[in-house]
Amino acid sequence: MAGTDSSADFLAGFIEDYFAECEEHLTTIRRLLAEAHPAAPGGMSSRTIEELFRAFHSIKGLSAMVEVRDAELLSHHMEGYLRLLRDRETAFTAAGLDALIIGTSRLEQVIAARRSGT
Repeated sequence: MAGTDSSADFLAGFIEDYFAECEEHLTTIRRLLAEAHPAAPGGMSSRTIEELFRAFHSIKGLSAMVEVRDAELLSHHMEGYLRLLRDRETAFTAAGLDALIIGTSRLEQVIAARRSGT
């Protein structure tokens, strides 16, 4: 049973790091989305797509480690859309930007709910 207490202590310490890292990634995501303009020639830049992809990918991995499955799944879906953009299988549109913004808002809510225990 001592191993269980040790694991719980580790997770309790790690969860605060999880919240801090997620906030850093979410700050990056919010900044990039605020700068995104679907009507711009060429749509979203490859650099922006990759930065967004990495941020969502990081949140997905971190969420998996602390078993915040809703955040993991939502981040995975956001990655999927960005992968389509990166591979030029779809165009960046106002509806796509709205979906990214709404998805980011939901992701923030899921993480906040985990933090508050609700």
